[in-house]
This record gives sequence, structure tokens and C-alpha cells, in this order.
Amino acid sequence: MHTMDNLPPEIIRGLAAPLRVYDVCSMHRVCRSWNSLTPPLASMMRDGIPGTRRRGMGPQAALNLACAAGNVHVCTQLLTSPVNAASAAHDASQALEHAAGHGHYEVCELLFQHGATTNATDDGRMARDNLHAPLRGGHTRVAVSMITHGATFNVARHGPYILSVPGQCGALIKGLAEVGYRLRSGDVQQLLHDVSRGAGTVGHIAELLDADESVDVGRALVYAVRVGDLARVEALMAYADRVQDDAFDAAVYDARHRPDISAYLAQCTVGLHH
Repeated sequence: MHTMDNLPPEIIRGLAAPLRVYDVCSMHRVCRSWNSLTPPLASMMRDGIPGTRRRGMGPQAALNLACAAGNVHVCTQLLTSPVNAASAAHDASQALEHAAGHGHYEVCELLFQHGATTNATDDGRMARDNLHAPLRGGHTRVAVSMITHGATFNVARHGPYILSVPGQCGALIKGLAEVGYRLRSGDVQQLLHDVSRGAGTVGHIAELLDADESVDVGRALVYAVRVGDLARVEALMAYADRVQDDAFDAAVYDARHRPDISAYLAQCTVGLHH
């Protein structure tokens, strides 16, 4: 029986921390059987893991483990194995979150080739959105792939994940542009408002404003003033030509009790079209 201590690093790498030892060990057994996978895999599914009381793990659990480990070869054999071929598309969809959450781009592409959908369902239950998995881990390339394969970006649901990773806004927008996609201006505007209120980092402001020149800066400036963040005010005022007069006046008024921001905005009036 293998233990965590003698498993190869490439098997352990990428596996989720909550996986139990015998799950990792079973993954190792699968990886050692590349040239004759189906017989030992079928036996493991039917009889369980030797040395444990665990019953047969089933094809879905085996595929989930292979996807979490990022092993393209094993995933290919699992998806084409006779014990799994009848439900390959369903199982691929279920396994997509495991591959995407660990940033395994090649495995995700393989799953799409075998019919995976970006919104998997569990035996009649409500569809589960999988786009959060790569965004939460900062795996932008995988997120772009999922969007191009039909995943719907929802700024309210996915915005916090994007803003939790420095640089991810710009990388996602650039990646989508390279394949002919773009975020809606309204979504970019909402992300900018969230950053102005304190979400994400100051660097996200330039990423968003450089990505979409139609985004209004004025309201975001007012939000940054209200939370008293001078660094974000300065970052927004770098795009002063996109600040409307009434929005700037509102920002100046709201800054009257914040001496540092008020003094800074007083210097900026020279560059505005008043």
C-alpha cells in the first residue's frame, strides 16, 4: 500500500488538500497502469482499493482524481474506457471543475473534446456554474477557454473572484480579446465601481480603464472619494479627460471633510475642461 511519503511529486502536485490518502494512492495506481489501464481500473471500480474498506470508487471519482492531478494521458484513457464510454459527456462535464480549479488547461480542452459543458448538472439537480473555479485560483487561460466554450460571465457572481487576484482583470480581458471576445462595457463599469469602493487593488483601475475606453470614470471617482482612498483617487484622475464636470464637482464636494483628497483635487482642476 502506497503512502503520501513515497508517492511521486507529479502525482501529488495539483491534488486538492482535502483528498484522503487512499484517494491519492488510488490515483498513483492508475498512473502506474498507463499501458494496461482498463483491467486494473475496472477491478478497482468493482472491488475497491486494496488495503482499505473503501468500496469501488466508480468511473466518475477516478476521472475527477485524474483531472485534479492534471494527467492528460490517464484522463484520455478514462474517457475512452469501455466502462466509461456510455456516459463520457456527462462525466467530462462533472470533472471539468476539478481540472479548471487546478489550472489544467490541456485537461480542460480534452474534456471539451469529449462533450463537457461549462454548466454541469448532477442527476437532474440545478446546473452548477464552473467558471468560478479557475477565476478563484487565478487560472486566467482556463477561464478564457471556458468562456469561449459557453460559460457565462456574471459580474455579480464572478467579479469578486477576478478582483481577488492581482493582474487578473487585465489578463482576462486581453485573453478574451485575442480570441475575439470581450466583456460587456456594463460589466467593466461595475468592476471599476467595485474597485473604487475598495475591492481588488489600485492596479485594477488602469487594467479596466485601458481595456474599455467607453467606461465612465466620474462615478467611480465619487466612490473612491467617499471611501477616502487617495491612491485610488489619483489612479482614476490619471484618466481625467474621461471625468464629466458634474461628477468632478460631486467628488470635490464629498472631499470637503478629507483634507488630503480635497487638496489633491484642487490641484487637478487645471487639467479639466471647466
